[in-house]
Amino acid sequence: VPGDGYFVFYNNLASEDGAVRHSGDNRDGAGAGDDEAIELDLSKITSEVVQLIFAVTIHESEARGHHFGNVRNASIRLVNAANNKEICKFTLTEQFGDADAMLLGRLFRDDKEWKFEAMGDPFGGGLAALVDLYT
Repeated sequence: VPGDGYFVFYNNLASEDGAVRHSGDNRDGAGAGDDEAIELDLSKITSEVVQLIFAVTIHESEARGHHFGNVRNASIRLVNAANNKEICKFTLTEQFGDADAMLLGRLFRDDKEWKFEAMGDPFGGGLAALVDLYT
């Protein structure tokens, strides 16, 4: 992470360069379709950034007794905004009763083009642990 202004999450909805914008946090999962969206303009991303990690954390999971064992139908998908076509989708099929955070996928630079890798890696410690992994 080049700086704090590049860490996009529910309390910082846009990167300081304007390349990444988060739609905001949906805490109850109610409604049809995508609960949250992250818009990217890959042409604005500084060359210092070699990958973008997409993670989900469960806010106050311990106090509320929530974990990924309670989550159904979690997924990440990439959509080309220019034509609204889905490029790829990864749906989490396992439940992880001991995890309150999940790395769902990453976009990474491979020479001059961007590629996507599905991950589905669970871990504990929530947002604080995520920050510690990448700072």
